[in-house]
Amino acid sequence: MSKYFPISIICLLVFLYSASAQTQSTNNKNKSKYDAFTDLDNWKKSDDDCIQVNNYSVKDRLSKYPFNKASKILAVSYHSNSSVTHLEKSIKSFSTYGLHVKEGVLDCATLVEIKLLNKYQINKLTNIIYNITYGNAPIHTEDHMSCFMPRNALIFIGNKGKVFDYLEICFECLNTESLSNRITIGTVCNQKYQMLKRFFIGLGIKTGTIYE
Repeated sequence: MSKYFPISIICLLVFLYSASAQTQSTNNKNKSKYDAFTDLDNWKKSDDDCIQVNNYSVKDRLSKYPFNKASKILAVSYHSNSSVTHLEKSIKSFSTYGLHVKEGVLDCATLVEIKLLNKYQINKLTNIIYNITYGNAPIHTEDHMSCFMPRNALIFIGNKGKVFDYLEICFECLNTESLSNRITIGTVCNQKYQMLKRFFIGLGIKTGTIYE
């Protein structure tokens, strides 16, 4: 049997486990408004150029692509292979490294961690992307490096169980790439990547965020 099929047994088990565990976790969480700075390490008020300025509602945020087409959203980690090009990924199979999606089917064999996002977590994620921006006119921005060695991604799955888009994230290089070039993390103010990394850590994802 091919390792490529709409939802593998491995993925299915992870989906079910994640959904059950996250539902219980959500029920125990404080439902107060999300504070984007709660999880930041060594944050100082003087660094505060990246704050919640916009007030897009949950409905507004979920009406935007790719969230408006997604029936499931996964946060995943994997080991990077910086020498593998996107063209090579499309024509070869690499059993150890990278993110692999073929004809809308996710290959779970290379994934280290998989988390199925619940509504509360999607709310946090979209708040970071759409509502967090510069509090004042930008003085400087996070430096993007020319390297791109992603170890994390957000996977967007449609109603038919196929992956229609994904956003690969390199927290080391402070860079992202999406399949469609339509997905971004919003305004890249100085703490935006740190916020997103802490979001992944909060999901329990350590590869690419804590460990290489």
